[in-house]
Amino acid sequence: MNSIKNTNINKKKKKSMTHQKIKIIVNGAFGKMGALACDALTNDERFEIIAKLGRQDDLSISLQQYPADVVLDLTQADCVWDNCRIYRQFSIRFVIGTSGLTAEQIKEIQQHCLEEKQGAAIIPNFSIGAVMNMHFAQLSAKWFDSVDIIEMHHEQKLDSPSGTAIRTAQLIHDVKPEWPAIKSKPQPGRETYIHQIPIHSVRMPGILAVQQVMFGQAGETITLSHQTIDRKAYMPGVLLACEKVMSNEHLIVGLEHWLFENQ
Repeated sequence: MNSIKNTNINKKKKKSMTHQKIKIIVNGAFGKMGALACDALTNDERFEIIAKLGRQDDLSISLQQYPADVVLDLTQADCVWDNCRIYRQFSIRFVIGTSGLTAEQIKEIQQHCLEEKQGAAIIPNFSIGAVMNMHFAQLSAKWFDSVDIIEMHHEQKLDSPSGTAIRTAQLIHDVKPEWPAIKSKPQPGRETYIHQIPIHSVRMPGILAVQQVMFGQAGETITLSHQTIDRKAYMPGVLLACEKVMSNEHLIVGLEHWLFENQ
């Protein structure tokens, strides 16, 4: 009888543990994106924010002070690489929602996470619509001769091209590595090439985020367009990434891995 009781107690303990809230540190909590993320996480019963960090906070000390399950990084391109080094030192799961990491840096993070079985995610765009735009671009690529990516953002975005545009070029390259119809030598207005694919960047007031992927061949063109008009569009993706990273033991790049995982 005692063994049966103990088994039942253990089952109850396991059940209660699965319902524990995920403890989150939001780094970059006081920017526009960070403030919205804090509201979304606070209003979702799956999560508990245990610290909100800004530039004035010492990240290493904060990670020691607040034992979290996940760090959501919504900082800026000029500090995200240093932040990633610290997350790896502390072996804490992290979700990066900031662009600015180079391909070499991402490879280094990927190798570390694989070796140390550390869950992490780099999300170029939390918008479900933006991810679908990238997905449709990847599906379309093999049927056309030429492609250009046009990305437009607000004037305060520090980096260009955007992480979303770079990720889109990578996804297109994965299904079609060569584009003979595209001139490989940079032309005026087409100075940025990622995997042979020209990317045009616009920064101006009045825009939040727009991406257009234009494909062409003899006699026709198709333009895949996505526009974000409010940062609230990013919140479902933020919540999804913060939950799903808990079951990871490696690095995930892009929200699409979770959106299409059962397909």
